[in-house]
Amino acid sequence: MTFKDLTPDKIFRIHDFVVKKYKIDGGFNNKGTVESLLEKIQFLEYDDVYKNGALLLEGLARLHPFVDGNKRTALLSLQQYLNQNGHLLFLPLSTTAFLHKIAATEENDPENTEKLVKEIGIWLKNNSVTEKKKLRALGMFYAYYVWPTKLIVFFSRIHLPKVAGFILKKYLKHNVSDLDENMIEFIMDTQLKQMEFMAHKEDS
Repeated sequence: MTFKDLTPDKIFRIHDFVVKKYKIDGGFNNKGTVESLLEKIQFLEYDDVYKNGALLLEGLARLHPFVDGNKRTALLSLQQYLNQNGHLLFLPLSTTAFLHKIAATEENDPENTEKLVKEIGIWLKNNSVTEKKKLRALGMFYAYYVWPTKLIVFFSRIHLPKVAGFILKKYLKHNVSDLDENMIEFIMDTQLKQMEFMAHKEDS
């Protein structure tokens, strides 16, 4: 099976978008890392879109080709890759903890890296749906975006911050004090983008 691949320029444009939107530092640690990663994915190109996506996410998030915004660029690039190959990706709030795990994996440990890529592939499969399965996509949107948001806002408004914090911790799967607020905002944005993408596909 042939998949529609991303180009280095596309990933660079995605990173430029992340830099401007979230007001972070631009620039590269190693521009060639992106090009080498895409060449590796094209060379291996599994018959499974999730395995290829796992290589993309693992490489961009762990190898840090950019000065800042690597994880957000990795997720948006992954989402773009899946979208152009007929899949929607919905990110649970616990994505923050999962990304920390990916980024912390030792670069020179092939065995752990292989296990991690396999784990990412399973994670992608569990959090993705083909664009034809609209009802399931809507259900994932409500589960990942609408309900946690409504619950957190509700308990915050009635001045029960501990309950709101407990809900956040449950969905994020790590301590609230360790949260990257920009990352939460980013994850919420991506859910809306997937619904917009699905609506656009229906209209076209």
